Amino acid sequence: MAPSLPPVPFFSCHNLQKLNLAWSRLSGSISSGFGLFANLTHLNLSSCLFSGQIPPEISRLSKLVSLDLSFNSDSDKILKFHNHGFEKLSRNLTKLIVLDLRYVDMSLVAPKSLLNLSSSLKSLHLSNCFLQGNLPGDFLHFQSLEILDISSNFDLVINISEAKLSASLRFLDIHEMSSSGELSDSIINLLSLEYLDLSFNRFFGSIPASLGNLESVKHFDFSNNNFFGSIPATVGNLMSLEYLDLSFNNFFSLIPTSLGDLKSLKYLDFSFTNFSGSMPAALVNLESLKYLDVSFANFSGSIPAAFGNLKSLEYLDLSFNNFSGCIPPSLGKIKKLKFLALKSNQFSGQIPDIFAKPSKSDLLNPSSSNFSGQLQFSLLDVDLSDNELHGPIPSSIFELVNLKSLFLSSNNLSGIIEWNMFQKLKNLVQLDLSWNSELSLRSSSNVNFTLPYLFSLALSSCNITKFPHFLKTLENLSYLDLSHNRIYGKITKQKSIGWESLSTLSLSHNFLTGIEQYPWSNIRTLD
Repeated sequence: MAPSLPPVPFFSCHNLQKLNLAWSRLSGSISSGFGLFANLTHLNLSSCLFSGQIPPEISRLSKLVSLDLSFNSDSDKILKFHNHGFEKLSRNLTKLIVLDLRYVDMSLVAPKSLLNLSSSLKSLHLSNCFLQGNLPGDFLHFQSLEILDISSNFDLVINISEAKLSASLRFLDIHEMSSSGELSDSIINLLSLEYLDLSFNRFFGSIPASLGNLESVKHFDFSNNNFFGSIPATVGNLMSLEYLDLSFNNFFSLIPTSLGDLKSLKYLDFSFTNFSGSMPAALVNLESLKYLDVSFANFSGSIPAAFGNLKSLEYLDLSFNNFSGCIPPSLGKIKKLKFLALKSNQFSGQIPDIFAKPSKSDLLNPSSSNFSGQLQFSLLDVDLSDNELHGPIPSSIFELVNLKSLFLSSNNLSGIIEWNMFQKLKNLVQLDLSWNSELSLRSSSNVNFTLPYLFSLALSSCNITKFPHFLKTLENLSYLDLSHNRIYGKITKQKSIGWESLSTLSLSHNFLTGIEQYPWSNIRTLD
């Protein structure tokens, strides 16, 4: 048998051209031996748990085309670049096309050092690098740059109105920085741009009509800034747009009807703005829309019945506006809807039976105007609280077998609710029926089911006269509000079985006469 060959020392492989050690969990510091790979063109050391200073020997790899040192940390330690080491790297690696330093500590690196990076760069990731100071406007003017991410450098300042941007940019992410200024022509003229994130900065001014020239853009995030004025009608030119977030700004006036032309739009967020008037009917044309949030947006009027045509919608939040009228039954046609929040409006009338299973005739004729869809298979969260809804709770709500959250508080709902009606809602985590003065909750003594995930239960002002028997079955209940009821007598050991996991309990405004047993070993808040 021939003797086995001795192992070749790792750093003696001088002809190595490509090396990928990503996710290898090597930990410790990066060896200076990597500088011996003189022929290396691609080096990936991402997610290896490396920490400490990046050895200056890396700057010897003058043939590198791609360098990835991202996502390295070991416990509370992190990979670091000192200013001198980064300057050597930026001057010597003149062939770099891809550089990824995400989550590398560059707090000691002067932003002007970035000007020395290779003019060949096409992709540069510097997010979460603790960069600080003023970023020169010329830094953004790398002629070949297509992808630039310098986001989440909270103390890095750039004036976007003075910046010079590469016309080849396709991806620009500068969210969560100390950036300011108005949208300049240097951004508006980036005709190749597909992704733009300016969120969580201090940008201001109006959005120019020339934004409509960016016909290749798919992702716009202008949220959490100080933009104001109206949305230009030219936004309807952005036929490739899939994601639009204008939340937490000071927009006012009406939403242009041209927004309804965005057939590719999947995500739309207008929350926490100052729009006025009614919901534009043109939104019902957004046939690809999956997510719509217009909460806290100052809208009024009724919800168009044609909203039921948004067949792709999964998330709908209309909370905290001034919507009025009835909840349109056509919402039941949105079969994929998982989250429905209509909280804190002025909706009136009864809760429509939009949650019911379709009848046999509906299944045979889905175009029927009475077809209510199959929401019971998809809905996870329903919030109709703080409106003017009245009448009974539709029995179909108790068929929502996947439901996790149900909030119906602060309405004028009426009728008798038996706890056994909840037995199909095995996935329920939060339930709030509070402040419906005409609603009565009853519980028989033979409850033989449990809701294993129920964590929070609010039954304030539900005409309850004694501690419900079903509390004994809720082993994971942490929050319980039984205030403002008509519960009489003492809290006995027998009555308090199953209360051991409670951390918050409100029993105020009842007719309690004493406590025989203190059953709350985990209690933090007791009223």
